[in-house]
Amino acid sequence: MNSWDFIGRLAADPSMRDAGGKPVCSLRLAVRTQDRENDTTWVSASVWGKPAQWCAERLRKGDQVAISGAEVRVREYTTRDGEKRTSVEAGGFDLRVHFIEPREGNPNKPGPVKPAPAANPSAVFGDDDVPF
Repeated sequence: MNSWDFIGRLAADPSMRDAGGKPVCSLRLAVRTQDRENDTTWVSASVWGKPAQWCAERLRKGDQVAISGAEVRVREYTTRDGEKRTSVEAGGFDLRVHFIEPREGNPNKPGPVKPAPAANPSAVFGDDDVPF
């Protein structure tokens, strides 16, 4: 199974819609590339169910969040001006959103959330608990 994580700032307020009786919240995330200061990757994400409602109620443009899950699609396309672009789309029912830091002035601050544990399994589990 693949897994991915993106950390960035919301480029716009979350957008809610109904998809066959299930709430869906769309997020647009600006993710800075570490090796290049002015390079930004734009990630679109769809959050389903109760987490979608939470995102729409609490998150606002400029808030820093982390999203993680197993389903991600990378799509290349050409704009009307002939520029080649790449789109990153994250989704699936296992998509998780973690609030990290509010932008200044967000009245719905949900409070900071600790980042996910280190990728090193022994930092989370004892050496005897790791299955490999």
